[in-house]
Amino acid sequence: MLKHLILCTLGCFPLLLAAQPDEHLHPGPNLVANPGFENLRRALPGYDLDGSIAFRNCIDKWMSPTKTTPDLKMSVNQEGTDVPHQGNSMVAILSHNPQSKRSDTYREYIQTKLNKPLIEGETYYVEFWICRAHNAALVSNNIGVAFSPVPIIHQDFEPLLAMKPVLNKKELINPDKKEWVKISGKFVASNREQFLIIGNFFINRQTKFEKAPDASSDAFNQPYYLIDDVGVYQLNVQAEPEASLATIEVAVGQVIQLDRIYFETAKWDLLEPSFEELTELHRLLEEHPSMQIEIHGHTDSRGGENYNQNLSENRAKAVYQYLLDQGVAPTRIAYQGYGELRPIESNETEEGRQTNRRVEFIILALDEANTEIQNISTEQPDKY
Repeated sequence: MLKHLILCTLGCFPLLLAAQPDEHLHPGPNLVANPGFENLRRALPGYDLDGSIAFRNCIDKWMSPTKTTPDLKMSVNQEGTDVPHQGNSMVAILSHNPQSKRSDTYREYIQTKLNKPLIEGETYYVEFWICRAHNAALVSNNIGVAFSPVPIIHQDFEPLLAMKPVLNKKELINPDKKEWVKISGKFVASNREQFLIIGNFFINRQTKFEKAPDASSDAFNQPYYLIDDVGVYQLNVQAEPEASLATIEVAVGQVIQLDRIYFETAKWDLLEPSFEELTELHRLLEEHPSMQIEIHGHTDSRGGENYNQNLSENRAKAVYQYLLDQGVAPTRIAYQGYGELRPIESNETEEGRQTNRRVEFIILALDEANTEIQNISTEQPDKY
């Protein structure tokens, strides 16, 4: 009965549109709870060698929709060969198991309930990161995302193979080397979907399987993939009007957040939409020729401390370098990265982590009679 319900409710599928980086889309909040698999309901069992028990019993908000065993992988439990895209956790699934005695089309999937149902006719952006596991001897294609208005619970493979994904990777994933890649795209919701499923929705005849050229002799003869950082965002969300730097009242000690600075995930190259606010910052410095500022980069708490420190410093440096390229004297500007050390919201929620990932600047001096910098202090004033 449930199988028939699933097939009927999935009769009309969302339309997949062209992919576009999420930083360009000005989306609403992530609708996926626990998108990086960091939140656990209980401690990990010490006897769990592959992580399947941890996925079933410990991970928060995620489950297997079929009678299979996805694995929760923690970076502290790995042998130095599999590292999460961010944070300490990731999930691993088989896109096929040629040795399975249960089915010649063995598949593993993961499923989660979104924070709220999708709105019919609205456009959404979905993404996740994927990487071949070190002990996988095969590579495959056809790993994607499908949505359902009802949960799929402990089913066999057939209902999911009948689903049509809104997003699917048609090319082989990591055929030459093991690396994290982002799979992303836009789609239009059709049926108040509230459950997201990730996996291979195609039969063997429609899926490519090849030997990984760098597979070790003891690797499993399976395509085995790591998944991390899943996101679903509504687009065209009516946002609050953004304040322009031209309207702010400047004062020494004031900390001003740059709300329209955009980077690719885990990178520090400035994206095109950033230049509008950067132009405003350059203009502000021109209007106040004695203003001295220090640019600060911050991250959330996911990832290692050294990683976060390096990321925050390089993002602050990118803004600093932009101002230098516009002709701002290096004696008027400095930069500093603080990594995860100065959160302004809780890192326990996705919204809080998003707020903590920021670039801002502090006004160190503002004396119209003084055109040369004296000493740029990296210490924050007491009010910060």
